[in-house]
Amino acid sequence: PARNSGSNERLSVSNDPTFSQVRSPRSQGKRSNSVVLRLTKPVPEGELTGEIEVRSYFVSGRKKTWVSPDDLTSWETVLDDLSRGDNTAWREGQRATEIWLELDDFDRVIVSVVDRMSSLVSVELTIEVADGWLENHYKRLNAIRKMQPG
Repeated sequence: PARNSGSNERLSVSNDPTFSQVRSPRSQGKRSNSVVLRLTKPVPEGELTGEIEVRSYFVSGRKKTWVSPDDLTSWETVLDDLSRGDNTAWREGQRATEIWLELDDFDRVIVSVVDRMSSLVSVELTIEVADGWLENHYKRLNAIRKMQPG
């Protein structure tokens, strides 16, 4: 894990500035889908700033966000739900952008990003995930917790 100084300070895990990503193994191609939560600098209140990025051949967008220590705990619950094969949601009903995750029968995850508070936009993408993607998310979560201020 690295921490760079300057106004564009980023928290990075293995030189990857993302906290969490659900990305198709074909992400190098133009027609792949991805949802990435990219975390940048911590703020004094113990939160992390960042953005949620949605990318597909059809639609792309970014939304600024803040991630609290409670959000990290909630993300671990989401990962636990997914490891049991349950569909789940992160930050459901909060004053923040929600991410819903549904497993299908074809080694894919259907990800819905729902912004009820500002843009009033919802985007749903089906993403083919690589083997070990869930374990990768647990590793990223643990690395971010180690770098979190406070």
